[in-house]
Amino acid sequence: MRLFLMMVLLGSLSVKAQTITEIFGTGANQFSIEFVQIGNAGNAADITGTPNPVGSVGYVYNIAKYEVSRGIIEKVNASGGLGIAMWDMAAWGFGSNEANQPATGMSWFTIARFVNYLNTSTGFHNKLFLDCLNSSEKIASSS
Repeated sequence: MRLFLMMVLLGSLSVKAQTITEIFGTGANQFSIEFVQIGNAGNAADITGTPNPVGSVGYVYNIAKYEVSRGIIEKVNASGGLGIAMWDMAAWGFGSNEANQPATGMSWFTIARFVNYLNTSTGFHNKLFLDCLNSSEKIASSS
Protein backbone atom coordinates (compact mmCIF):
# COMPACT_ATOMS: atom_id res chain seq x y z
CA MET A 1 0.00 0.00 0.00
CA ARG A 2 2.82 2.41 0.86
CA LEU A 3 4.48 1.79 -2.49
CA PHE A 4 1.19 2.47 -4.30
CA LEU A 5 0.67 5.75 -2.42
CA MET A 6 4.26 6.80 -3.11
CA MET A 7 3.82 6.05 -6.83
CA VAL A 8 0.60 8.08 -6.94
CA LEU A 9 2.30 10.98 -5.16
CA LEU A 10 5.35 10.87 -7.44
CA GLY A 11 3.09 10.62 -10.48
CA SER A 12 1.16 13.71 -9.44
CA LEU A 13 4.40 15.65 -8.90
CA SER A 14 5.52 14.99 -12.47
CA VAL A 15 2.56 16.87 -13.99
CA LYS A 16 3.90 19.99 -15.69
CA ALA A 17 2.12 23.31 -15.61
CA GLN A 18 1.26 24.94 -18.92
CA THR A 19 3.99 27.41 -19.92
CA ILE A 20 3.62 30.44 -22.14
CA THR A 21 6.56 32.33 -23.65
CA GLU A 22 5.97 36.02 -24.35
CA ILE A 23 8.27 38.13 -26.54
CA PHE A 24 8.92 41.76 -25.60
CA GLY A 25 10.97 44.55 -27.20
CA THR A 26 12.38 44.69 -30.72
CA GLY A 27 15.68 44.20 -32.52
CA ALA A 28 18.73 44.03 -30.25
CA ASN A 29 16.49 44.80 -27.26
CA GLN A 30 14.13 41.85 -27.80
CA PHE A 31 13.77 39.36 -24.93
CA SER A 32 11.40 36.64 -23.83
CA ILE A 33 9.91 35.69 -20.48
CA GLU A 34 8.52 32.24 -19.80
CA PHE A 35 5.33 32.23 -17.74
CA VAL A 36 3.52 29.43 -15.91
CA GLN A 37 -0.27 29.50 -15.81
CA ILE A 38 -1.71 29.39 -12.30
CA GLY A 39 -5.15 27.88 -12.54
CA ASN A 40 -7.90 26.32 -10.47
CA ALA A 41 -10.02 29.47 -10.55
CA GLY A 42 -12.75 29.36 -7.95
CA ASN A 43 -10.84 27.06 -5.59
CA ALA A 44 -12.23 26.86 -2.08
CA ALA A 45 -10.83 29.23 0.51
CA ASP A 46 -8.92 27.93 3.51
CA ILE A 47 -11.10 28.70 6.53
CA THR A 48 -9.06 26.84 9.15
CA GLY A 49 -6.73 29.60 10.30
CA THR A 50 -6.34 33.29 10.89
CA PRO A 51 -6.91 35.41 8.89
CA ASN A 52 -9.96 33.70 7.57
CA PRO A 53 -10.74 33.06 4.69
CA VAL A 54 -7.54 33.02 2.60
CA GLY A 55 -6.20 31.36 -0.53
CA SER A 56 -9.17 31.47 -2.86
CA VAL A 57 -8.42 32.93 -6.30
CA GLY A 58 -11.31 33.62 -8.63
CA TYR A 59 -9.29 33.85 -11.85
CA VAL A 60 -6.47 32.23 -13.82
CA TYR A 61 -3.19 34.19 -14.07
CA ASN A 62 0.39 33.80 -15.26
CA ILE A 63 3.55 34.19 -13.20
CA ALA A 64 7.14 34.28 -14.46
CA LYS A 65 8.82 30.88 -14.24
CA TYR A 66 12.27 32.38 -13.59
CA GLU A 67 13.69 35.50 -11.97
CA VAL A 68 13.99 38.60 -14.14
CA SER A 69 17.62 38.94 -15.18
CA ARG A 70 19.86 41.99 -15.27
CA GLY A 71 19.99 41.56 -19.06
CA ILE A 72 16.23 41.92 -19.36
CA ILE A 73 16.26 45.12 -17.30
CA GLU A 74 19.13 46.47 -19.42
CA LYS A 75 17.12 45.77 -22.62
CA VAL A 76 14.02 47.43 -21.15
CA ASN A 77 16.10 50.47 -20.21
CA ALA A 78 17.56 50.64 -23.71
CA SER A 79 14.19 50.37 -25.46
CA GLY A 80 11.67 51.81 -23.02
CA GLY A 81 13.58 54.58 -21.34
CA LEU A 82 12.51 53.47 -17.87
CA GLY A 83 15.94 54.13 -16.35
CA ILE A 84 15.67 51.27 -13.86
CA ALA A 85 18.70 51.22 -11.55
CA MET A 86 20.01 47.99 -10.05
CA TRP A 87 22.42 47.32 -7.21
CA ASP A 88 26.06 46.85 -8.14
CA MET A 89 26.43 43.26 -6.91
CA ALA A 90 30.19 43.13 -7.52
CA ALA A 91 30.73 46.18 -5.29
CA TRP A 92 28.74 44.50 -2.51
CA GLY A 93 30.78 41.29 -2.85
CA PHE A 94 27.77 39.20 -3.91
CA GLY A 95 28.96 38.01 -7.30
CA SER A 96 28.83 39.81 -10.60
CA ASN A 97 26.76 42.14 -12.71
CA GLU A 98 26.53 39.76 -15.68
CA ALA A 99 23.40 39.83 -17.83
CA ASN A 100 22.31 36.34 -16.73
CA GLN A 101 22.30 37.25 -13.02
CA PRO A 102 19.04 38.18 -11.24
CA ALA A 103 18.05 41.84 -11.24
CA THR A 104 18.32 43.16 -7.68
CA GLY A 105 17.95 46.31 -5.62
CA MET A 106 14.68 47.64 -7.01
CA SER A 107 11.76 49.06 -5.07
CA TRP A 108 8.21 47.77 -5.38
CA PHE A 109 7.34 50.94 -7.32
CA THR A 110 10.15 50.32 -9.82
CA ILE A 111 8.98 46.74 -10.32
CA ALA A 112 5.42 48.00 -10.82
CA ARG A 113 6.71 50.33 -13.58
CA PHE A 114 8.45 47.33 -15.18
CA VAL A 115 5.24 45.24 -15.07
CA ASN A 116 3.29 48.14 -16.56
CA TYR A 117 5.90 48.40 -19.34
CA LEU A 118 5.44 44.68 -20.11
CA ASN A 119 1.66 45.10 -20.27
CA THR A 120 1.58 48.26 -22.38
CA SER A 121 4.27 47.00 -24.77
CA THR A 122 2.03 44.05 -25.64
CA GLY A 123 -1.15 46.07 -26.09
CA PHE A 124 -2.63 45.68 -22.61
CA HIS A 125 -3.42 48.41 -20.09
CA ASN A 126 -1.39 49.12 -16.98
CA LYS A 127 -2.19 46.53 -14.34
CA LEU A 128 -0.58 48.33 -11.43
CA PHE A 129 -1.70 51.89 -10.88
CA LEU A 130 0.92 54.07 -9.28
CA ASP A 131 -1.21 56.85 -7.79
CA CYS A 132 0.12 55.90 -4.37
CA LEU A 133 3.65 57.07 -5.22
CA ASN A 134 4.99 59.94 -3.18
CA SER A 135 6.05 63.02 -5.14
CA SER A 136 9.80 62.20 -5.08
CA GLU A 137 9.16 58.75 -6.60
CA LYS A 138 6.89 60.30 -9.23
CA ILE A 139 9.59 62.78 -10.20
CA ALA A 140 12.26 60.06 -10.35
CA SER A 141 10.07 57.76 -12.43
CA SER A 142 9.14 60.44 -14.96
CA SER A 143 12.67 61.55 -15.69
